[in-house]
Amino acid sequence: MTLFDPVWHVLNLLFPAITVGLISASAVKLIWRRRTGGVRWRVLAAWACGASAAALLVGLLLLGREGKMATYFGMVLACALSLLRVGFARRS
Repeated sequence: MTLFDPVWHVLNLLFPAITVGLISASAVKLIWRRRTGGVRWRVLAAWACGASAAALLVGLLLLGREGKMATYFGMVLACALSLLRVGFARRS
């Protein structure tokens, strides 16, 4: 086992969360351009990826293995809720 093997394992674990977060943030920014005009894409992507990764890790801890549909459902739900909170919050 080389030094990079643990890094690749972690990246492969987090790849679905990062992908869902980036695609979702891009879609929100594209579809609701005016509504999310005050929020940068990087902020949306960071929150979406972070929430998705947290849900993925919680699913891994609760279910005991990665790749369960319940975990992916939780990941998508967490991503959507974070985008709703960050992208569509009222600003004063």
